[in-house]
Amino acid sequence: MSDFENKFVELKDTVISLLERNKAKMVRYEFDGYANGIPVYDTAYCPNCDHYFDLNYDEQTNFCPECGQRLKWKD
Repeated sequence: MSDFENKFVELKDTVISLLERNKAKMVRYEFDGYANGIPVYDTAYCPNCDHYFDLNYDEQTNFCPECGQRLKWKD
C-alpha cells in the first residue's frame, strides 16, 4: 500500500472509533453491600475503559473523562 492509502485507512479507523464512542453505552453498576435487604449500588464503571466512578462523590457525566465514551446512566 502507498503512504496515502495507509494514512486513509488509519483516518477511516479513527473516524469509526470516534463514531462508536459517541453512541451512548450503559455504565456497569456494582454493589458492595446491602441496606435493608436491598443492594446498594455505589460504584459504576465505563463500559469502554473501566474508568471507576464513585457514585457517592463523582458527578454523573455524559462522557467518560478517560476515553471519551458517551455514557448512559439509566435505562
